[in-house]
Order: sequence, then C-alpha cells, then structure tokens
Amino acid sequence: SNSVGILIQHLCGNITQYIHSSLGGQPDSRRRDQEFVTSQRSSEELLEELRTTIQKALEVINNCPQKELLRFRNVQGFQLSGMGIIIHVVEHLSYHTGQIAFWTKNLKNQDLGFYEGMDLNMKND
Repeated sequence: SNSVGILIQHLCGNITQYIHSSLGGQPDSRRRDQEFVTSQRSSEELLEELRTTIQKALEVINNCPQKELLRFRNVQGFQLSGMGIIIHVVEHLSYHTGQIAFWTKNLKNQDLGFYEGMDLNMKND
C-alpha cells in the first residue's frame, strides 16, 4: 500500500494530466512512475501542491466551454468526453481520499469528526 504522501503525489499527477492538460490545453508532462517514489518534501509542501493543483483544476473547469465538455479525446489511453474526464477525476480523488482518511483514522486511532455534531438520522423534506 502507498503512504499518504505518495497518494498526494499521485493525485496531483492524475489531476494535472486529466484536467490541466486534457481540458486546459497544457502539455502532458506526467511521469506517473515518479509519483510512486518517496519524496523528501514535507507534508506541508505536499498539501500546498495538492491545494494549488486543485485550485488550478477548478479554474480550468469553470472556464471550459460547453463544446469541450462534450468533445471526446484520448487521455491516458482512454476515450473520454470532457464531462467523463471530470467524473473520472472526482471519482479518483474520492477513492484515494477515502484511503487517506482510513490510514489517518487508523494511525491516530480516533474518529476524524467529518460529521461531528450532525444528526445523520434526519429525514428528507
């Protein structure tokens, strides 16, 4: 299994390739294998890279014309529409975020409090 730092590097690579490059038109310079090499960067540096990567992805998505959301293109060997790219990135980010939460919860031996103070038994209107 991968460390939290490795997962963050991997998420940054995935988001950059799929959103920044494919939707945003930047060159695809992803080196996926390097994402799985332990880095000497601090947790603060890794988190800042993730924040910056996500912020830039949000800017690309918010400025993406509708025709680009519908157009199919090849990304990492897959034929995806712009919407498919966004769905993939959200799913991929959610999957690895779950892994990070699981590791953190187990390492700290405590609840992470995502729903603290909320009544999750409430019924819909």
